[in-house]
Amino acid sequence: MKRSSSRDALKKANRQQQIVQAHRDYVSLVRQFIRKSQQTLATEVAGQGLAALAKAVEIQTYIQHAERQVVQIERRVMHGETIPHDEKVFSIFQPHTEWISKGKAGVPVELGLKVCIVEDSDGYLLHHRVMQQQSDD
Repeated sequence: MKRSSSRDALKKANRQQQIVQAHRDYVSLVRQFIRKSQQTLATEVAGQGLAALAKAVEIQTYIQHAERQVVQIERRVMHGETIPHDEKVFSIFQPHTEWISKGKAGVPVELGLKVCIVEDSDGYLLHHRVMQQQSDD
């Protein structure tokens, strides 16, 4: 849902309430899915062996991601809080992924990790380093 661009404060407030209600409905549905997946996980894994336990651990990490997202949605939409950048996760499959602002036209941002590469004049790689949570300043 888009926010209202009207100059009328009543229309803006009404639209904001609709947005908050839509998010509440969504969060409620997600919480039902989380509860159901936790119940299923608890009943299906019992006595199934090591492979089932490994899958259960992986599924539990996705449940934790879902719970974190629900909390962030509530904080941001229902409470109007700004989420700090270091709390944001841009990929649940590769949690180390960072938001890279390039400051260029066309594609101003990318997701990934910065990499520092040092080459000599002939193009041979002398050194490399993954710049996780760092900048090349």
